Amino acid sequence: MTTVSAQNDLRFRGRSLSEGDPVATLSLSYDDPSGLYIGTSATVRLGTQTGLVAQQFFAGRAVRITKDTSLDFGVNGYRYTSIYSGGIRQAYAEVYAGVTHKEVSLYVNYTADYFGQSVPVVYVSGSVVRDIAPGWQLRAAAGVLTQTSGPPRLGTASLRYDLSIGASRQLSRLTLAADATLGGPGGGSVGDYYSGPWRGRAALVISARSSF
Repeated sequence: MTTVSAQNDLRFRGRSLSEGDPVATLSLSYDDPSGLYIGTSATVRLGTQTGLVAQQFFAGRAVRITKDTSLDFGVNGYRYTSIYSGGIRQAYAEVYAGVTHKEVSLYVNYTADYFGQSVPVVYVSGSVVRDIAPGWQLRAAAGVLTQTSGPPRLGTASLRYDLSIGASRQLSRLTLAADATLGGPGGGSVGDYYSGPWRGRAALVISARSSF
């Protein structure tokens, strides 16, 4: 499957990676009937700086255990260029496992090298998606990121949270969405994970995507 998308800000776990600039993403993926899947994406930043900002690679397997419940596990690889919000090239990988039951999903991610900084973290997240009318969906998600050892390296705290709630509208192959996001804690110090005018603890992300 090929997916093309655009949004006004590249947000990852509550934090802007594009310094508030819009981005466009091209994604390629393949899902095998056995449950195996693989994919990659490339994201281009537009605005104050233009160019490739991020790439992602993923592979995993989904296993259905009942009619309404499935397990999912795999690995994500991330690569960021010098024009992402961190300002230097970074690359790292994380493993994940999750369970989905009807409209509710719960995932656990782990890496020993978060954003290439040798910081071990666990990220636990949950989400719910509900169809409210033909072509309309509501969704909500929450996540907690915890540094598992060592002195705090993610700004001034070793624990972070992010929340989002949004709606989407399906129009044939085009999906339009709006999501309100919030990240924290925020203390306003120079080293804080969410400090700075472009990071912002709260944002409204508008996006459009089409798959074919």
